[in-house]
Amino acid sequence: MNAYSAWNMVLDTAGRSMDTVRPWAQNALLAVDTAEKKLNITPAYYVFRHLSQYVDAGAKVVATSGGDALAFKNPDGTLVAVMYNAGPAKQAVVALGGKMLQFDMPASGWATIDWK
Repeated sequence: MNAYSAWNMVLDTAGRSMDTVRPWAQNALLAVDTAEKKLNITPAYYVFRHLSQYVDAGAKVVATSGGDALAFKNPDGTLVAVMYNAGPAKQAVVALGGKMLQFDMPASGWATIDWK
């Protein structure tokens, strides 16, 4: 894939389209809870955030194993691994570029390694 467009960046919590004839629930990267006046950041937002900040145009996918992760080799040779931890906070150990890296992985959170 060369590009992806997030059609709905921000919606209200109902997530309805403006089409009154065929309304359907929409996914959005950000959802506004109008009752509580609060912005809710969705997991999809974090995927876009991490990938768009660290993975460059022309990057190649690198194989991964052992967890919820994507890895890429950027055209400049840097390696990027984007990981998700669905459980409690933990120590993560990752082999990347011939090195073993250990770091704190947040609970129900994302981590990105940008290895130069």
